[in-house]
Amino acid sequence: MRAEIDTIKDIWSDRFPRRSPRRHLLIEKLLFTPLVVSQILSLSALRPSKPDNIRHSWMDLYVLTWAVVLTVVLFAMPVSWHAGAVIAIILSGYRIFDIIAYRLYFVFVKSQEKPWTLEILRRSILIVSINFAETTVAFAAVHWFLGGISGPGGRSIETPLAAIYYSLTTMTTLGYGDFFPATDAGRTIVIVQLCASLTLLLFVIPALISLFASNIGDMDAHAADNLP
Repeated sequence: MRAEIDTIKDIWSDRFPRRSPRRHLLIEKLLFTPLVVSQILSLSALRPSKPDNIRHSWMDLYVLTWAVVLTVVLFAMPVSWHAGAVIAIILSGYRIFDIIAYRLYFVFVKSQEKPWTLEILRRSILIVSINFAETTVAFAAVHWFLGGISGPGGRSIETPLAAIYYSLTTMTTLGYGDFFPATDAGRTIVIVQLCASLTLLLFVIPALISLFASNIGDMDAHAADNLP
């Protein structure tokens, strides 16, 4: 927590990042502050600070563990168990928040602390792809346990697989029309899901791929300049 508080102070006093301080616009300060605060609420904050190989392995395990937990919640938790439904929705909601907050924090804030490298970008693209799958499953669990989705003949979603199908078509904005939100709660979840999807698909993933391609291009250009 101390590190996050120091980061916020540095941002507002224009001493961030410390290796190369720069003046941040007011809109940047207002955006970066809640992103840094969100990391205090993330379980990923328990990761060791160094060395990098241990920290990266811990984060890999963290992401994969959540992927397994969300899958088990969706497919193994009885939908008729009310306490289980509450637990499933809380876990899914938390992980959705955790993913989106960290991805934005990573792109806007953490990326300023160290220069981008091909290794970091390659790893980030892989993990954000897993994050997209996690988000799809997490929203599927919310739809599955919360209800409010109607399908053919007025029937609601009847299986976890149908919930994943509906979640994925919503995430990719395909919207086949065979399932649709029939309640205000269902519509609210869809709005949140579309915002999360657009953040990942239209901003985070393209930004990482663009930076990755740019770094490769710079390396190729540098190699060409050094040819005899």
